[in-house]
Amino acid sequence: MKRKISSLTLIIMLMVAVSAAVSRAQSDGAETPLRKLTRAGLLDAANEQGLQIEGSWVADITPLPPPTGAPPPPPPFKVYQTFFRGGALIGSDRTIPFGSPQHGAWVHSGGNEFATTALQDLFDPAGNFIGVFIVRQKILIKAASEYSGTANVEMHDPAGNLIFAACSTSHARRITVEPFTLCQDVPFP
Repeated sequence: MKRKISSLTLIIMLMVAVSAAVSRAQSDGAETPLRKLTRAGLLDAANEQGLQIEGSWVADITPLPPPTGAPPPPPPFKVYQTFFRGGALIGSDRTIPFGSPQHGAWVHSGGNEFATTALQDLFDPAGNFIGVFIVRQKILIKAASEYSGTANVEMHDPAGNLIFAACSTSHARRITVEPFTLCQDVPFP
């Protein structure tokens, strides 16, 4: 009986010592083997499945026709979006000359799907604030360098009242580093 108690005591002591060591390593910010494997495994799985949205994209936006009686939608246009690790995004829309950059957030919705919300302040040519443009988008990563999306867009006046709402679709491609060919033989100054 004494021998069984000693073995059990030894196992419990070992478990407590391992738990304490793991807790100490995690609390001081050290990269534990478990944390390293989990982080690497999650990143590898995301890359293999094409889940990576981080990076910069060029999106072709196609506004959808409004209900009957409404003015026709604007023609298709391009936007630039950069998705940062941690869920932040910034974008620009060249069709809004008096708008701020778009600032927003993104989340992974599951599988190859993501959701975003971006805000853009709008100004008249004199610099007066005239409202906020809000874009809520659902994105499906189709390949490592391609996504499609649908969005609802709203414009609100300075008091927050809805002025108009519309829908659009998007098709984007990742911005990648291109070969440097033309001046490759020019030496650094």
